Amino acid sequence: MKQYNILTIIISATILLLCMMGCTDESIIGGTIPAENKITVKMTVPGLEIPMLTRSGEDKIWERKIKDIDLMFFDDSYPAVLLEHFHITDLSEETWSDDYLVLFQLAIGENDDLSRARSVVAIANAHREVLDAWSYGPYYIEKPLLLEHLTFQSSHEWNTSVPGFTPMPMYGEVSVYGVYKGMTIPGIELKRMLARIDVQNRVNSNIFKLEKIYLANYRTSGFIAPAWDESSGDIIREWDNRYPYSRNENPMIPSGFTRNTPIEYLYSQGDYSPGPLMEGLIYTYEAPKAAPNEKVCLVLEGIYEGKRNYYRVDFTSDIEMHEDYEVFRGDDVPLYRNHKYIVTITAAEGIGYPSFEEAINASSVLSNLKTSILIINMTGINNIVYDGQYFMGTEKKVVDVPWNANKELRLRIISDYQGSWEAQVLNPGEAGWLKFANSTTTDRGENLSGLNLRIAKATPPTNNRYATGQIAFSNGRLRDTLTIRRVTMAETFAHSNIMILDNSMTFATSEEDLVRLRPTAQGLFFKWGSLYPIKPIGNPYVSPQYGNWENIPYAHQSYNFTTALTGKDDTDAFKTYNNNLGFKKEADIGDICRYLSSRNTWAGGKWRLPTYEELKLLYEETTNDPAIYRFGNFSNMTNTLNNTSDSELLEKLTTGAYTLFSGLQLGITAKESINDTRLPPPGAIILPASGDRYSNGKVEYIGEIGIYWSSTPCVFDNNETASCFFFKHDEVMFYDVDRSCAFPVRCIRDY
Repeated sequence: MKQYNILTIIISATILLLCMMGCTDESIIGGTIPAENKITVKMTVPGLEIPMLTRSGEDKIWERKIKDIDLMFFDDSYPAVLLEHFHITDLSEETWSDDYLVLFQLAIGENDDLSRARSVVAIANAHREVLDAWSYGPYYIEKPLLLEHLTFQSSHEWNTSVPGFTPMPMYGEVSVYGVYKGMTIPGIELKRMLARIDVQNRVNSNIFKLEKIYLANYRTSGFIAPAWDESSGDIIREWDNRYPYSRNENPMIPSGFTRNTPIEYLYSQGDYSPGPLMEGLIYTYEAPKAAPNEKVCLVLEGIYEGKRNYYRVDFTSDIEMHEDYEVFRGDDVPLYRNHKYIVTITAAEGIGYPSFEEAINASSVLSNLKTSILIINMTGINNIVYDGQYFMGTEKKVVDVPWNANKELRLRIISDYQGSWEAQVLNPGEAGWLKFANSTTTDRGENLSGLNLRIAKATPPTNNRYATGQIAFSNGRLRDTLTIRRVTMAETFAHSNIMILDNSMTFATSEEDLVRLRPTAQGLFFKWGSLYPIKPIGNPYVSPQYGNWENIPYAHQSYNFTTALTGKDDTDAFKTYNNNLGFKKEADIGDICRYLSSRNTWAGGKWRLPTYEELKLLYEETTNDPAIYRFGNFSNMTNTLNNTSDSELLEKLTTGAYTLFSGLQLGITAKESINDTRLPPPGAIILPASGDRYSNGKVEYIGEIGIYWSSTPCVFDNNETASCFFFKHDEVMFYDVDRSCAFPVRCIRDY
């Protein structure tokens, strides 16, 4: 089965293997292969233990080591089918930095065609298991069959001995629209398939001295991949109701669970003192919530009042959550991959059980040994500081917020240090718009789990300057800073309308995308709150799926969509729809931007429909000189385009990719007339005059008018209309339009 015949490994490939690290040096990774024949693959490694340059001996190398990588390309079939696979073993380490990258390059042969690739799967440290899973099907195996048999098994404690440790299997995946020579495959976030359990006794040893820890009822195997759709092989994402990892639902686990003899770990605690944190030794496979005699638990053995006692500790929630689901303090929790469970003994108030057998058959709910369990999910945490014992991590170092927005933000910050923290706004006189949720410039608390900020409207940034503010926060000996950057409203908008590329709806999320997704493309049309794309050409319009125009679903009472009418210009009607998901795919109702940016095929961040207020602010920050922000002759091209017989032109019109010659150029930086290539200056966007389909479904006014949906409903019409941004050659206005009309959509980042 070792047929790695399509891609040739560059022998001098460099992998910046620094548990989320990596300085990229083109002179190092270039090799002798011409740049136009190479593809570059970027990955991030999860950061449960992130050593710094001045790290201590606490570095858990077995958590970050990558011995080898299996890279697989799957097509767009349903289910997906393996196109090619190859194995990388020649890896080297480089200098650590803040890039957090694993990087290597591959050469594509002259006859290699990966244009049909739609997903790239990376598996670290499990080559034998990959080959075993591959043996269950043909060379071009379907993805669900491969994932089903892609398991890792062991019936003993994880080997953390140095040297000779066992590197941890990791899985990562990213979607692509074909793989071509010279391209860079974007960041694949690798996730460990194991859960980690740390234990600390904070009780003085003269009261309770912990001596042994037993891991009981543990599973002996696990899937290398996280939960997936068993029909398609698609990895289940967070927006899906089947996603277990943020909903306290059971993960996917292999059948054939066999309980083994409990694994014993020794705990060393000095006399008349609390014990240390025993970290990075206990690892186990994912496990579900289960009956008491079947669920994974710990049994703690120690001396209480001069006698040997045993206490059972179950994994339960230490906090209450009431968002998309409910988890109450004391509820059972599963064990998840890439999560860290810190079990802390806080008090010993009485005797336990005289034997291990009695303790394992007991319940920990009424235990005399009081414990707390801190659960840390490392997914998405890319910026880490580490003091040799504890770590603190954030999702981002820089957060962009429009200058004219008033908003409250919650920034995700996690740490395994369970103690007091402090935070302050640096130079508050220069950033008066930045405060904490308590309306002051300082904040503090216990057990850091995030920062809540209040951001007011700021002074508009100029071409070469952004208004910035900084937050400094500390947690024990850990220190870090976070920058809040105030950007123009235009910079938060997508660079193109939604269109179809490679048989999939998409839009430009960066200036680099404008090479293939033009900013003046007409775009597809959508009824308000509909996920169903409508061609912007052709009369009369008949839906292949829904038939007549009036049958196409949209956000309306007739389609079981209702909105609380707040009368506010910043109302986002889809924010709380379908349990805060924002859309319901099975009904084709919701925010099309939220839907597109939550699919398995998406890697461009989170997006949503703009509110009425955001569209208005976008226009207001633009120069008031119509000669600059308007371009083109605004002539009606509808009849000409409807009657064309040019097959190439028809293809562009059908997919929304046809580029128009009139529209608006918006944003603070829109200070020059539109150029011949119809590309706006950096920081500005273009809204083309795409035309519309009114409530009768007839396409009209292509090239003459532009109308763009907001997410804000009108409060005076009993859920009949929604607010729009309208323009033509001599007029710009905001008004309410019947929701059954269809217009293009311009998405905004969900800041």
